[in-house]
Amino acid sequence: MNRSSARLARLPVPLRSALLWLALPCFGCAIEPTVVHGPAPGPARPSGGASAANPALLTYCDLASTARKYAGREVRVVGAYRRAAERSEMYSLACPAAGTTWIEWSGATDCAAAAQSRSARTVAPATTTASAAAPATGGTFGLVVRGVFHRGGEGYGHLNAFDFQIDARCAEALEQVDGDAAAPDHLVPAVREAIERFERSHAPAGGS
Repeated sequence: MNRSSARLARLPVPLRSALLWLALPCFGCAIEPTVVHGPAPGPARPSGGASAANPALLTYCDLASTARKYAGREVRVVGAYRRAAERSEMYSLACPAAGTTWIEWSGATDCAAAAQSRSARTVAPATTTASAAAPATGGTFGLVVRGVFHRGGEGYGHLNAFDFQIDARCAEALEQVDGDAAAPDHLVPAVREAIERFERSHAPAGGS
């Protein structure tokens, strides 16, 4: 017995076995790790119950302040509206410097049937407003409009004088508050109050 074997013989049996095991040749030592696969992720769900078919309601101020986000998308917007010769303007008294939006009604239809399937929170009550394809007369209105939003370019509407445009699909809610289409800074107090009341009553939760 050589000196190395003598030393090994004097070791405790468990330790001796362990050393002998380590000394054995290793065949097929490369073991593939076990990978546990979970279920494949599904498509992302829109937040807040919104979808491409039923976009969330926005205030005019929210839309104008995040215009880049909504460019080219269908939107639903609540705000004030005035209609007159060469004038089809949506705005909000809450953000007078937010920019002006031309509402293009040429392709609009009546969306009353679609509005009936939505919640009362985001659609105007039938007792105070009505769905329509477009305003039938001139004047000042409270408006919830649904359509495709556009920004950029060289302007929109009459003489390209407007910052944005909505190609209206329909008016989900429309309430005339005055027969005159006065500019926002020329509205009489009673009309201003009526517009503000409409915007508050139709605004989405958390809207500005």
